[in-house]
Amino acid sequence: MRPATVLKLVLLPALALVQSACLLDPDIARPAPPPSPPAPVVAATTSWVVGESYQIGGIWYYPTVPDSYNRTGIASRLDVTHGVTANGEPRDANSLAAAHRILPLPSVVRIENLDNGRAVIVRVNDRGPEHPGRLIALTPRAASDLGMAGEGSTARVRVRLLRDESRHAGLAARSGRITSLQNTRPAAPIPQAAPVGAVTVTRGNGAPAVSGQAKVRSAVELVGRSSGVNLADRPMAETRLYVVATISPNRSQADTIADTLRNIDRVELTRSTLEKSVSYEVCIGPLRSVERSDTVLAEVIARGYRRARSVVRTANGCERS
Repeated sequence: MRPATVLKLVLLPALALVQSACLLDPDIARPAPPPSPPAPVVAATTSWVVGESYQIGGIWYYPTVPDSYNRTGIASRLDVTHGVTANGEPRDANSLAAAHRILPLPSVVRIENLDNGRAVIVRVNDRGPEHPGRLIALTPRAASDLGMAGEGSTARVRVRLLRDESRHAGLAARSGRITSLQNTRPAAPIPQAAPVGAVTVTRGNGAPAVSGQAKVRSAVELVGRSSGVNLADRPMAETRLYVVATISPNRSQADTIADTLRNIDRVELTRSTLEKSVSYEVCIGPLRSVERSDTVLAEVIARGYRRARSVVRTANGCERS
């Protein structure tokens, strides 16, 4: 056997032994790994997206293009990470943006915090939130402007679609352009509520008829039809949380459903009329906290009412406002 062959036979097992030791012993030095590639730069582009129906946690959602949208519920903060949104825009924690489950992407909405009176206008450019008890999720910047301090914070809000601004943003997105909120039509300032004080109602002949205190309207009523941005706290009247289990056009059916849910919490049945169509909402509440609302909502969904949702209503009950 030649010397070179003998040397190879001796060195190969030794080399294998050293490699095995390197794998097993973390204290043995290893070659430095190759440098990580730089993070990809996300291009500032966009598209207009409605999207197909999709499922989160066993619940189906159906994106749509509504003529109007005006709902109350609970807002949460987005956990903004790197990457792009559902319509291809760069994710940015400092942007005035939000995630919504069914509105077109992009849309422009006004969000009012019914706890403190603050209001912001944001661009909806992503899908979410995943939690069934949340109506909308906000970037840290938008949440902070609404007074939602810290991770995990929530707020009772009204979300209203700004139709003209949304149309403008959608047309721009079709050509790949991201419009800033400053380019949308300026909104009017929030009208201030009249001061509460003594009120005298007079008859036609000038004689006083009724004297009393002016009615304090709820937060839902005060900001329901207003527009614009407000970043200052102001006193707000009380609102309450409910879970709407289902909506039925049949009173007898609604009564039957209500009876099956009374062992969860107090149940109210409300009648509403929309475009001459009468329906009945089965509401559970009022509920003392967001945590209690989440618990009740989970129980209702588990019983098969997968379209149930958390809502914010006035102190007068579960009637819509």
